[in-house]
Amino acid sequence: MIDFLTQNVNSDYRFIKLNGCVYHVKNNTAVITFFYAEQIASNLGNLQDRLEQQYRAKIDPDVRLVFEYKKAYTDELLLKMEIKKFLTRNFSILTLALDDEDIHVQQTDDTFKINLHVTAQSIEYIKNSKPFAAFVAKLHDENFYTFEFFFDVKKTTEDDDIRALEKLERYMKDTTAADDTVKVDKTLRVKNVEYWLGKPIKERPVKVEFIRVNGEEQTTAGEMKFLTKREYVARVIAREPKQSRSTEAQTKSYYTFVLDDNKNRLQCVFFPTDKTLAKFEKLVNGTVICVTGINSERNGRTSFRVSGVSFCEMA
Repeated sequence: MIDFLTQNVNSDYRFIKLNGCVYHVKNNTAVITFFYAEQIASNLGNLQDRLEQQYRAKIDPDVRLVFEYKKAYTDELLLKMEIKKFLTRNFSILTLALDDEDIHVQQTDDTFKINLHVTAQSIEYIKNSKPFAAFVAKLHDENFYTFEFFFDVKKTTEDDDIRALEKLERYMKDTTAADDTVKVDKTLRVKNVEYWLGKPIKERPVKVEFIRVNGEEQTTAGEMKFLTKREYVARVIAREPKQSRSTEAQTKSYYTFVLDDNKNRLQCVFFPTDKTLAKFEKLVNGTVICVTGINSERNGRTSFRVSGVSFCEMA
């Protein structure tokens, strides 16, 4: 389908991008989503028929197809808000140190130029991180513009440090006050919870926004998105000979995904055992699940390490 959209003879489709396809097993339905540019909005109806015929010719006729089209819209203010949200959620070092004036966005024709003013120690860390690379790739995939990022060193003074401390104190007070006022609305309502793997879900899940980095086991729920299988090399003790304590390298798999409760998102990671690997591989994007685990911070990034998964429905 990507080839069809990018063929020169199909120049009308250069302003349409395939976003994804999610197959729902229970109701035998495939939901296919596209992004389209504003300049073809008036002609979209004429393009849809031919595009959808391409799918119907290749997919089992018994499968129900649902097509969704989303307008790709970006302006300077919206992009600035999106960038700040991403940086403060993925890099804890910037949560309190990044101000609105540290992000400058300028549009020239089909290009957005973004200047980020951050401390010297943050620049290389952000530029070389996988979340940042994925964020930039997502911007390109979901829009019809070119995005260029530039980094400038933000010099701090003693006054800046004092203001940062004052900002931290206000933040801590606001967080404490918020916790005291929303206790009745912290939990998520779920139904038909069905145990799947790992630790059984025993507690009622809380909303993603109330998951804390406190080293304690917590439970939340939402829709699984951006499921990705990754690999790492582990050193394990060789079984033979028994007298030897030598180690050998083994390639093992782990998974990362985002849990979305329709209001907030949680970055999750799951390290399966040999017994749970086959089960976890059956999970797909769009599945609604309850998870239990521990939220921790490492190398400036927060992730929820999952120890148990159950199927559920959002009430």
